[in-house]
Amino acid sequence: DVAAESWWDVLDPANALVNGQWWVMANQCGGDLLGKSRVIAPDGTVVAQASRVGQGGDSELLVVTVDLESGIREADRTAGALWAEPAP
Repeated sequence: DVAAESWWDVLDPANALVNGQWWVMANQCGGDLLGKSRVIAPDGTVVAQASRVGQGGDSELLVVTVDLESGIREADRTAGALWAEPAP
């Protein structure tokens, strides 16, 4: 569903940000599947993304090297207030 594709473009980075987690989204290509695999940093930044491949298209291999600790530190610096415990 093409309409759902726009939802994931917003929801996946938002969920990575809200949870302060790396997200690796992998999807098969063709048919009713969206494809468009991606790696999202804990601050919601899309670090790498494959193309959306439609029916009959060639698949794409997405390979990326990330510094997990650095990404978490950066997210904590820029968005740590989202995960901070409230003061008593």
